Order: sequence, then C-alpha cells, then structure tokens
Amino acid sequence: MESTTELLAGALAPYKVILGPDRPDGGRVMTLANEAGELIIQRALSKGQLNDRYALTDVVDGILRDLLVIEGRIAPDVIANLRGSDRVKNYAAL
Repeated sequence: MESTTELLAGALAPYKVILGPDRPDGGRVMTLANEAGELIIQRALSKGQLNDRYALTDVVDGILRDLLVIEGRIAPDVIANLRGSDRVKNYAAL
C-alpha cells in the first residue's frame, strides 16, 4: 500500500511534496515546491484528511485548482462563481 506522501507526490507531480512532522493534533503540514525548490503552496492537513483516501482526494482537487489560479490558467472570479454554485438556491413561493 502506498504511503500518503507517495500518493500526494504522484497526484501532484511534477511538484515536490514534503510532509512535515506530525503535529500534536495528528495532522501534518504539506509543502509543495517547484523544480527550483521554491515554495508554491503550503497546507495544514488534518489527521482525518491524511487517513481517508476520499478526503485526501478532495485535498488534491483543491490544490490542483489553486495551482491553476497561481499559474494564471483560471481566473479567480471563475473560482468564486464555482464556489457559490453549490449553495442552496432560493425559489419563489407560488
């Protein structure tokens, strides 16, 4: 079975994934660096996210979305609209 670090590294290639030591709450800080070693993204991951494949998939999806914004391949206002689209819609009473 692959470790969490290996799963993240595979999903976020070509970026380098570094998982810091365990925190008191069981979580860890993940650092994502480019090929030059420059910090791109840093996230605190909870113990639950690290131990649940589905939660880890959600983390990776969010990071990939953030990378698109950082790289300028998707506009921040598009992200804002997408985040708002899952809210409960208000319908007029008949």
